[in-house]
Amino acid sequence: MTTTLNLKNNNRKQFDTAQTAWFWALREKNDYNKICNPQTICRMVDRLYRQRYLSLDHYRVLYFYGMKQKTPDRHDMSTP
Repeated sequence: MTTTLNLKNNNRKQFDTAQTAWFWALREKNDYNKICNPQTICRMVDRLYRQRYLSLDHYRVLYFYGMKQKTPDRHDMSTP
């Protein structure tokens, strides 16, 4: 899977990690000074799910922790 982003606008910031991109996409208020919009990231995750790179369980975990804006803690036994 190849995705091309137009990076001609140097005023826009790139994401440091996929994790920060996902948390940014699921926030209620977003800083739109990024290389894409939240819908683009959600579409890419949806594409990964539809192409079976992500299982439904993975998709649910991403959404659960994305809405909480935190990473999973293996010592925390509350699960999605």
